[in-house]
Amino acid sequence: MRKEEMTDRMVRYWKKQGWYVIPTGDLNDSVSDFIILKDGMTAFVDIKYEGRKLYREKLKFEHDIEKHGGVYMYVGTPEEFKICLAHIYGTQDYSKCYADR
Repeated sequence: MRKEEMTDRMVRYWKKQGWYVIPTGDLNDSVSDFIILKDGMTAFVDIKYEGRKLYREKLKFEHDIEKHGGVYMYVGTPEEFKICLAHIYGTQDYSKCYADR
């Protein structure tokens, strides 16, 4: 799927699930695509789409967020998002959140 389709799909899913969605737009390459909030959790999310690779700035952002106890995700489907959440809540292997970088 194209970037716009993936983004629209994820935003619709998050809103349907009750997440507050803050698009960061194209602020700069070192910030996640979205900040999402629900039930006291804040997550920084980049959308995975065909042909996208995370560059050094994004990887540094991810590292900095996690170093300070934050949640960072790189997902392309609602299913991948659910896997990441399952790990955060201690029910599944988090390594699947990092596939296809």
